[in-house]
Amino acid sequence: MKNSNRHLLHNRLLTALLPVVVIIAAACGPSLPGTGSSVSTDWPQANHDLANTRVASGSPISSANVRQLGVDWTVKVTGVSTYGAISTSPIVVAGTVYLQDLMSNVYAVDLDTGKLLWQKQYNAPALGPNGAAYDNGKVFVTSDDHTVAALDAKTGQELWSKRIAANLQRITQQLTAYKGAVYVSTVDFEDQEPQDGTGMGIIHAMDERTGNDLWTFNTVKDGNLWGNPQVNSGGGAWYPPAIDTATGTTYWGTNNASPWPGIKGFPNGSSRPAPNLYTESELAIDHSGKLQWFNQVKPFDLFDADFQISPILTSAKVAGSSRKVVVGAGKGGYVIAFDRQTGSQLWKTAVGLHSNDTLTAIPAGQTVTVAPGIFGGVETPMAFASGVVYVPVVNLPTDFTDTSLSVPNVSGGTGELDAIDVNTGRILWTSKLDSLATGGTLVAGNLVFTATFSGRVLAFNKASGKQVWSWQAPGGINGFITAAGDRLLVPIGLGATPMLVSLKLGGTRAIPTPTTTASATATPTSTSTPPISSVCTPSATTLCISTPNQGNEISFNTNQLTATAGARVTLVYTNDSPIPHNWDLFNGGDPSAPSLASTTIKAGPNDVERVSFTAPSTPGRYFFRCDVHPTLMTGFLVVN
Repeated sequence: MKNSNRHLLHNRLLTALLPVVVIIAAACGPSLPGTGSSVSTDWPQANHDLANTRVASGSPISSANVRQLGVDWTVKVTGVSTYGAISTSPIVVAGTVYLQDLMSNVYAVDLDTGKLLWQKQYNAPALGPNGAAYDNGKVFVTSDDHTVAALDAKTGQELWSKRIAANLQRITQQLTAYKGAVYVSTVDFEDQEPQDGTGMGIIHAMDERTGNDLWTFNTVKDGNLWGNPQVNSGGGAWYPPAIDTATGTTYWGTNNASPWPGIKGFPNGSSRPAPNLYTESELAIDHSGKLQWFNQVKPFDLFDADFQISPILTSAKVAGSSRKVVVGAGKGGYVIAFDRQTGSQLWKTAVGLHSNDTLTAIPAGQTVTVAPGIFGGVETPMAFASGVVYVPVVNLPTDFTDTSLSVPNVSGGTGELDAIDVNTGRILWTSKLDSLATGGTLVAGNLVFTATFSGRVLAFNKASGKQVWSWQAPGGINGFITAAGDRLLVPIGLGATPMLVSLKLGGTRAIPTPTTTASATATPTSTSTPPISSVCTPSATTLCISTPNQGNEISFNTNQLTATAGARVTLVYTNDSPIPHNWDLFNGGDPSAPSLASTTIKAGPNDVERVSFTAPSTPGRYFFRCDVHPTLMTGFLVVN
């Protein structure tokens, strides 16, 4: 999510933690070709190819043998940050898998054996998505929120490092490398108040040899932040571009403008009158960094409706004529085809739930439910094959006022997979999912695969939409599945033991039983504790709240607790996830009030924290949150 994500994937609500190199050398790495010489077992780009089709070309996986997929190997991922461990697409080049975790650590893994060839540790918390790119013997990554680094693909040795992001910019994108250039965008710290005038997304084309900029492009037109640089921010890209290899033109989907829906003094986004160029747009930028065209999908937005998904390049027959097209999508819940040469819109298709999302103002004092919500719409990469676009969709509305919102519980959302005719924009079929579609899509043979936040990997007949296979992962998924030959690579970033799993035709191994925590940012309790259900029994003096370890590890199990005014109570918080959390109660209805009681920030699984306090003497609603995820994990203590 854009923060769903962005991944979740992935917005102002996703607040990252504040920010020794270990090389495990391989005796002799494989020969390393340039990107152009990929073989059928390669997945050399974030979305397989520079057109972002996510088609596993040459894969033997099909409906005839998909039930033979089983575990072949697993690699434990140790870097757990604010939103789990993995929010990336693993890439595969010449038999080596390159993976980055959400502490910015980089892994090189032998595709056939699962053996770790080398690891580069940065231990820098990342918001995500992030991830590696490869070209000409180098691996390119972000080493922290502000910096791009190049590594030797055989050894992991760092070759150069360049900071490109200003203080109120960060990088939350998997990189792209092609023909001597590394493509990357910054985005803003949209939850920062006040701003300093630098909170804008800048696209960079960097020299692969040195890290120096070949060109840059500011996604905020004229760089003036729509007239109020002390309040406004926005733009940039969360996902990799598409590249037309014939012309060198890059195509980008861009993010929203902030603040949204508004802040005190500037309700309904009134600090940034429309149009907020070039946010929520499709951009075509030529090989020299000059803007060829743009098409702004939503000139003014209150609801975080990024148009952020990696665009797909293909051809279509529109109104009887053949056209080269760009297909984009985003959290606004629309899939749109543009003419590749002019940027004109050819068709526009709504996917998923829609309600009140065209509003340009919310009446003062009113609350409006909007769909798609802040985690809704198209959050993760689409796929394209044989004239059909396959779209993973999240259905999860959000309640807004003119200056605030209520963060929805991701465990209550659903998803769907939609198939759209690229010639007409007509939806051919829809398959409903019981959890958020956060694992992207890919096509192998006659199947289209997706994965959900609850950890299910699913295969559908790509012609009919009929589900033909599923596999339950040992944790939730908010990274993007990829394929290499007869394998699926499944990044499991949420759960007791985050890991990369290779599912191979004929695989028969079992998932290892967790023995230690995967947390790299906090230390769990050292002694084993009973299951959550036996740790805490609610009563008039005992309040129970928890975070589970399967699929919704960035949420409390309830957003409301109850106590009697003036009573002495004990809050028991059980964190069964590997992600650091706490519980913090404020002596008022929002976090501007003083803190009344809080637990220690700890990671699980099986961490139990207790805090005793006297409930306020005045009846009312008292705000609580997790301080690590202050707008994702919230609720109220109702004092009677």
